[in-house]
Amino acid sequence: MAAGIAAAVVIAVVIGLLADDKPGEPAVSDADAAQQRCETDIVNRLPSPSTAQISGIEVTSDVLDADSRDLFSLLDPPLKGADHSRIKVWNVAGVVDSQNDSGNAMQSPFTCRAYFLDGELAHTLVLLDHHH
Repeated sequence: MAAGIAAAVVIAVVIGLLADDKPGEPAVSDADAAQQRCETDIVNRLPSPSTAQISGIEVTSDVLDADSRDLFSLLDPPLKGADHSRIKVWNVAGVVDSQNDSGNAMQSPFTCRAYFLDGELAHTLVLLDHHH
């Protein structure tokens, strides 16, 4: 009898934990994956990647803007032809400080769009605004 009660308690706890998830919101791990991939992509675009310091990171879920901001990302595989309801977008924004080719300091605000197709990170779009 005690084993049956213990099993019932475990099931109730698991059901309670699952019910706390907010429907329609991506998992935290998607936000982390978006941030990591965007940071890597941004640093790799810099003239001196080893000097990069990223700050002010904000990661937010966003809607797919197929008619404007996300149009070009939808023109190439793996997103080309995919039903838009299968695509989830995370927006990663911040500032990267680094050195340019001359060794001078530069500060670049950035925005990165991370696209998940069926729950898998499929593509990123990086926009760097170089301020010298």
